[in-house]
Amino acid sequence: MASLSPPHDRELRMARWTAQVVEPARPPAAELAPLDDEDIAALPAFWRRNKVPMLTLAHAAPAHVWWAVPAAADALRAEEESFARQRAEFELVRQAWAEEGIAAMFIKAAGLLPSFPHTSDNLDVFIPPAQEDMARRLLRQLGYVELRNIEEPHKYLFKRFRFGEEVCAVHLHLRLEWSVSFLHEERVWERRRPAPDDAGFCIPAPEDALLITLAHALYENKCLKLGDVLRVNACLRQGPLDWGYIWGTARSKGWEAGLAFALLAHDKLDGILYAAPALPAEQRERAEAVLHGIWRRPALAHLSGPAQFPLPVRFAFSKGLFFAKMLADENVPWPARLADVSTHLVTGTRLKLRLYSQPAMLVAVSGVDGSGKTTQVNALVHAFQRCGLRARWVWSRGGSSALAGHLIALGKRLLGRKVGASAAGPASEEGREEQFRHPLVRRLWPWLVWLDLTWQYLWKVRWPLWRGDVVVCDRYLLDALAEMGARLEDAGIFRRLPARLLIWLNPRPQKAFFLSVDPLKARARQPAEGQQGTQSLAQRQGEMYNVLVGKMGYVVVDGEDNAEQVSDRLVYEALSEYFAGFRTALNVLLLSNPKPNSAGREFPQHLPPRPVPMPFHWRDRTNASGGRSP
Repeated sequence: MASLSPPHDRELRMARWTAQVVEPARPPAAELAPLDDEDIAALPAFWRRNKVPMLTLAHAAPAHVWWAVPAAADALRAEEESFARQRAEFELVRQAWAEEGIAAMFIKAAGLLPSFPHTSDNLDVFIPPAQEDMARRLLRQLGYVELRNIEEPHKYLFKRFRFGEEVCAVHLHLRLEWSVSFLHEERVWERRRPAPDDAGFCIPAPEDALLITLAHALYENKCLKLGDVLRVNACLRQGPLDWGYIWGTARSKGWEAGLAFALLAHDKLDGILYAAPALPAEQRERAEAVLHGIWRRPALAHLSGPAQFPLPVRFAFSKGLFFAKMLADENVPWPARLADVSTHLVTGTRLKLRLYSQPAMLVAVSGVDGSGKTTQVNALVHAFQRCGLRARWVWSRGGSSALAGHLIALGKRLLGRKVGASAAGPASEEGREEQFRHPLVRRLWPWLVWLDLTWQYLWKVRWPLWRGDVVVCDRYLLDALAEMGARLEDAGIFRRLPARLLIWLNPRPQKAFFLSVDPLKARARQPAEGQQGTQSLAQRQGEMYNVLVGKMGYVVVDGEDNAEQVSDRLVYEALSEYFAGFRTALNVLLLSNPKPNSAGREFPQHLPPRPVPMPFHWRDRTNASGGRSP
């Protein structure tokens, strides 16, 4: 029977069952109500919303009945694959960094296993600032693209794409900050420790992990999730913590009141999960004492509300704590504090009002029919969109518009009266080739293509570029000229006035690729009903491409290579070129243009192939508890 309980009650039951699996030794706060199959099917979405890793639960209870329910089993399998892919991709980074003496610390690893933060939106990695240039250069050499549209001070986001799909995102941190620093980075680095289950990286000390988790929840996410509660509990389980260090860091950095509220919010949620509190009583009392003055009433209002997962924090309250933190940071001189407040007011207003500006870019992918243009264009558009950019796909062919169709039909009737129908029939490919040998067609066809494509490009290409969109063309000027020259058997087509006007009057692509494929091989890839023209026409087109590609400045790519490797190169070069020049006038006013950095057009000769997945072997671990049955 389907569950009829309110959503809040269901989520509370799911939270308690999840918490009991993670910490089976702690008595639950109340008798655990059973979960039916519908509840279990809803668990994966609840876990994702609350950033609870399913691999953590599978490690703790590998034989749990959850994993027999198809929805939960499928979600766990997908997370396993995501972990294995991300861990393998990061291993390439780790090895490259290790050769240059660069060590990595995952700042969001807080004691749950696996330590590798595969459910985080990005892999947040902290490195010493002195190693910044080398770390970023190595990421680019490995095919990572630096997303400068969302660059933050001392934080740089890199993404790796495979066949247009995002497979790994590395967020490089030079400071532990959300707009401003929240911890003493040098001390955090000195206190780091190896991950207990993975020798490839380090994690923060428990005290630092607790501070990072609560600061990120309160000031960045503006909510406390079940995953945050479980991570803080994992820190509290790791022996007696140095609370003097914890409170001293928060006080020095100006967010003692924020820490006090976050600890009490954690204690509230932990209290509805377990019978005995995880937070020591003296620390709860200290947090209550710290919350005084203007913060006490709004804090108590939050804490008196219903417990839910996630537990939201009102925007105004979070922002008030944040501005107070910036003004109270004793490590920053007063002029810099005021500058931080001013900058955050501008950038925060931009985000709240969703004011966004991006530079336009035109990318063209050309090649004979069957060379794989559409596949590569789709991957490119998807990759641009995964970077938070407006991007669109455009296909065009000379003579393909409705206007051109009417003119072609009129021309065929006129030619039919003058020269009659060909023996092969005007509808056949041989008949078409004979028609293109007619003097009147040879004279008028280039002008028709110029008129047709210039009109199409006006609203399909030029107008989106004026709006600041990224336009990726599947066929563009090179293809139009190659087809025109092949149809008319005119190797000097680019010297004719219609061709020159076509080039001069239409936007030039900032990045243009030509997929070099043998015309007959490309034709063989296509189904018979999709083939355009004769084999002879295809060969002539291939010859025209070879003549034109150098004159028009296209980058020649071996289209007969593996499609994924071709995509990796096109995506990496197009995105890198785009972000290297990422600046707009509106972003100047909103203080949002990226700062000058070492990001350039330094495209490596070869990008690494897809690595072998590195799974988390939770099934092989013998210290796991079976968990209670729901």
